[in-house]
Amino acid sequence: MNHETRSGSEAVPGPGAMLPGLEMLDSTLPFLAAAQPATAAMIAANSRMLAAATDINLELFRFVSERLKRDFRTGERVASCRNMSELMEVSASFYRTAFSDYQRELGRLTEIGTHAASETYRAMTAGIHPEEGR
Repeated sequence: MNHETRSGSEAVPGPGAMLPGLEMLDSTLPFLAAAQPATAAMIAANSRMLAAATDINLELFRFVSERLKRDFRTGERVASCRNMSELMEVSASFYRTAFSDYQRELGRLTEIGTHAASETYRAMTAGIHPEEGR
């Protein structure tokens, strides 16, 4: 059964028929079918990578917020120092704490990144090699 266009001059193919001018796609269909698992795997991997980027950004925002609070408190402590000895103690305490905080944060970010890489690999290989994606 032919369906006619509004102008009535051209026939529109019925369901399941190839649209005019798209015959070249017929030869690419086997390729597209073969690429489907890889495409699905890339979509899953991209999804995981975006989730990881969100996790990392949230952690960085949390860390910077905490550090700014501590930096502000240190400024208050410096302003209340009455002699050089107190100033040296406040400064030393600030640097010890800052070093420890940055070291701990690097560990957290490394954990998030390692977990994200593992999850991304798992998501990618699940569609391509189902036996590896488990």
